[in-house]
Amino acid sequence: MRQLICFLFVLLGSCKSNDKAPLIAKDETSASERKNTLFVFVGKKISVIKAQQDSNSMDAQFKAKYKILQRVYGMLPKDTIEFEVYDHYGVPGFSHYENALLFVSEYDGKYYHEKYQYFDLYPTLDGKWAGIYHDFAGYDAPPPTKSISFAKEVSLPLSIINNDGEVKASPF
Repeated sequence: MRQLICFLFVLLGSCKSNDKAPLIAKDETSASERKNTLFVFVGKKISVIKAQQDSNSMDAQFKAKYKILQRVYGMLPKDTIEFEVYDHYGVPGFSHYENALLFVSEYDGKYYHEKYQYFDLYPTLDGKWAGIYHDFAGYDAPPPTKSISFAKEVSLPLSIINNDGEVKASPF
């Protein structure tokens, strides 16, 4: 399989795990941690569908359904999750990818996506997950790179179309 050099964002444990325990356990000794409803997981997209938008909202609303491939933080015993998504820029960015690291929180019995929080992930040959490094902090020097063998070919666009319809060079 092809070897790609990419900026490594995250490498998680086996994607074939049936274990329902999260990789990062909550600190149950902390009251604030016990109240925390955050659930972080690697998910495979089942559907992301535009929903009826509230007339007062400046955000587009979507209903998403994902298969839970790996629990990273928090607990949800089911194998799938449905959650609401609100996105000011239109279609949520994570919906363009088959697999993503997603962040959702529960409120009044429903799950809501933490706005704009996601990372696209790709399965590796050794059963882990890898994602592209994004320089959100503006560091001058990127982190060290590592050669990774992916289960399927991973490629990145040379240019993108921004929200104004302009073609721009890809930041990758």
